[in-house]
Amino acid sequence: MLIANKLYDSSLFRKSFVFLFINSANKIHLVLKYLGTSTYLCSMIQRIQSLFLLIAALLCIAFLFVPSLEINDLYLLAKNHIVLASLTVVSAVISIADIFLFKNRTLQANVVKLNLLVILGLIGFAVYTELSDGDFAPNILGAILPVLFLVFNMLAARFIKKDDKLVRSMDRLR
Repeated sequence: MLIANKLYDSSLFRKSFVFLFINSANKIHLVLKYLGTSTYLCSMIQRIQSLFLLIAALLCIAFLFVPSLEINDLYLLAKNHIVLASLTVVSAVISIADIFLFKNRTLQANVVKLNLLVILGLIGFAVYTELSDGDFAPNILGAILPVLFLVFNMLAARFIKKDDKLVRSMDRLR
């Protein structure tokens, strides 16, 4: 925190500066100063599940441009297959929209669970399409990316649940 304050106080970074750092509690904080207004964005990114959801959305977008299916000895991009592309875009949009639901944790947790179902459907359809050809030889990166955004969504769900437990325990103490 002290390092971030020193960097912000320097004249080079005075106008606008985005600085990410991890404190001892493993929370991600975004220090954003642009003409003195940063409260909404800072409170949104301060939770680690927002970072996990952002990473999951970026992986979804990357999956569109990576060769993922091998059909008849020809590698296809997910963006060329209408069902894979639509499931991937839906998952990315849900992940991005879920970042902005940080004030309503129960709704955010339910939307993450919905996104998990969409991702499982995407993985299932990709495996089915790959096996329908008769051989199973997917591109390694194209096979790992959906699993990675499944993992990041599961991590986000875990930390949302953890935040909800923390808030409920604080409500009991009052």
